Amino acid sequence: MDILTFTSGAIGLVIGLTEAIKRAVALEERWAPLLAVIIGVGLAFLGSAAGLVLPKPVGALAAWYGIVAGLAAAGLYSGFKATMRG
Repeated sequence: MDILTFTSGAIGLVIGLTEAIKRAVALEERWAPLLAVIIGVGLAFLGSAAGLVLPKPVGALAAWYGIVAGLAAAGLYSGFKATMRG
């Protein structure tokens, strides 16, 4: 699976998990992008370990996929939020 396919599928999941964790533990808004990157990297490593994202062995490329997915999700969320506020 290439990075675009993984990122496209992971963005919604990263946004949803980030929001759920923020609300569950009352996390400050400023920590949300870091949390999104951590979740993205975790999803990439889980997917790689299962052989869904990258062929084994899991390594730096899986981390890169996760970082891109997390940053894309955080950017999409903040951009949409800023647009809706006006």
